[in-house]
Amino acid sequence: MPNPSVPAAAEGVLPSEVIAENRIMELSREISSLLDRAPRREYVHILAASLPSHHHITIGGRDDETEIRAAKEEAAAAAWNLTCLQDRLGHVRSMVSLIEYALEGMGLGNDEVNALQTGVSKVYDDVTEAVDFLKSVRGETSAG
Repeated sequence: MPNPSVPAAAEGVLPSEVIAENRIMELSREISSLLDRAPRREYVHILAASLPSHHHITIGGRDDETEIRAAKEEAAAAAWNLTCLQDRLGHVRSMVSLIEYALEGMGLGNDEVNALQTGVSKVYDDVTEAVDFLKSVRGETSAG
């Protein structure tokens, strides 16, 4: 008769699904009682060893959950700010384009207009570069 406190593999028997589940429950109860003795720890997340993960076991507590929630909120706010910045840069790029068109209409050959066109073209290129950088940070592909 198998000893329930000894893992099935130690008995020389390959564990069936039922035996494995019973052993998991037994270990879970033991871990649960150990968590009561670790005041800052409230939970343990355990993933199957066969799953691709850097951390198969995570131990955490209420403080960890608060920090995680705060980090998620900060990340969401940062993502929203990046989106707003990208939109704003798109508007600036559109305005620079309008200025370029206005300068073209003012006449070619005028040295002052040509200097302004060169400067505005440089501003347009810099804004486009900033928009493309934000898109790459956000994982988007450049649309022009």
